[in-house]
Amino acid sequence: MVLKLNKGIKKDLSIVVANHLSSIKSVKVNQLKKEIMTFLEPLKTLNKKGRGSIMRLVEKDHRETVDKAINEFVIVMEQKPKRMLSQYMKFSCEKSVDERFSKFTFRERGRLIADEWNSLTEQQKKKYRPSKKERDDYTKSNVNFKKSLTNLKLQKL
Repeated sequence: MVLKLNKGIKKDLSIVVANHLSSIKSVKVNQLKKEIMTFLEPLKTLNKKGRGSIMRLVEKDHRETVDKAINEFVIVMEQKPKRMLSQYMKFSCEKSVDERFSKFTFRERGRLIADEWNSLTEQQKKKYRPSKKERDDYTKSNVNFKKSLTNLKLQKL
């Protein structure tokens, strides 16, 4: 599994790894976080090469523990819910499969769909709003994800 890393994910990963290492080493978590972040900074994804960068700063005896922490982090990040589509994106997805637009280029199709969207009334646009169930499901899954990420950050092996 390749995990795309943005600044927030890098920070979370550094916390998880630092917590696991601080239980092994007698070093403060904040010092380890800074050290780990310097290795994570140039990385765009967490793949084998990225894991190797992290493993270089860990002694051979403790690499298994850190690898376990990274695996747990990846599992939690896979649970992260995807954002809901906006009204316009739902409309756009519905219209882009329409046969009328198939002969146009991507750019022209986008313009035509945008023009069609702008000509809709508010009543017609309501059809594309996310339902209460969709919003509730997203909120619930997002809360569960944040809880599991928080628990992982606080966990030490």
